[in-house]
Amino acid sequence: MKKKNQIGIYFLIVCCLLIPDKGSFAQVGGISGSKLCVPDAGAVQKGKFEFEPSLSVFRSSKEFDSEWNLKSLNGFNDASILQFRITLGVADGLEIGTSFSTTLEDIFIGSKAVLFSGAKSSMAILAGISLPADNKTPDDTLASDENKHSFSLGSTYSLVLSEVASLDLLFSYSVYSGHSQFNSALNYGASLGYKISDDLQAVMELNGYSTFKSSLYSVKLSVTPGITFRFSTNLLLVLGEQIDLLGKNDFSGTNVFCAFTMSF
Repeated sequence: MKKKNQIGIYFLIVCCLLIPDKGSFAQVGGISGSKLCVPDAGAVQKGKFEFEPSLSVFRSSKEFDSEWNLKSLNGFNDASILQFRITLGVADGLEIGTSFSTTLEDIFIGSKAVLFSGAKSSMAILAGISLPADNKTPDDTLASDENKHSFSLGSTYSLVLSEVASLDLLFSYSVYSGHSQFNSALNYGASLGYKISDDLQAVMELNGYSTFKSSLYSVKLSVTPGITFRFSTNLLLVLGEQIDLLGKNDFSGTNVFCAFTMSF
């Protein structure tokens, strides 16, 4: 298999398992959020649902080796993914959702349950699984089968800093089964939002994950600037660019993503 194809398949796995519905480090698929990649501690209103198509385009010309050094690849490698999320508010403070890409190799199911919600802070528990859809091509089978199943559990904490600023914090842990390069992963992130106007929000996020197989296998830490813009009460635009800062045993590059969140 060509190295470019390997990067494409690897990026698809990372987008869906380690990184969101918006092409970032959400890790629990199918859940809602109010900023870029780090989900907030709120839930979709009971009886409502969200539909969100998102497009991510990843470009890499370098990689992090096992000694944390940055090395150049032979030219540029690009990969893209079109993904969909559907999230339903099933009860007050409880949502369940699913996400999947157009390749339908895996289906991701996630849930968010709000533990408490106050005027200044709130907290929610996250849980999710990935299930194989077995829609694989012969050339992709070896790489795509690496993460056959996964189970994730985590939490997110939201803090209102002022009338215009807010902060979301994420931490989650995932376990993988099947023939995987790693057995488990930690995912962490922080998202700071600042409302420029009632409809426009500037966001700066710090995203990271670490994978393990008896010992530390890979690490990546990225910064993600972006914006959210609310066209109406039922339509939200999310636009951002993830920039890799440091890592180990992983590709280094940039990931531009765009999502439209529609509420019904």
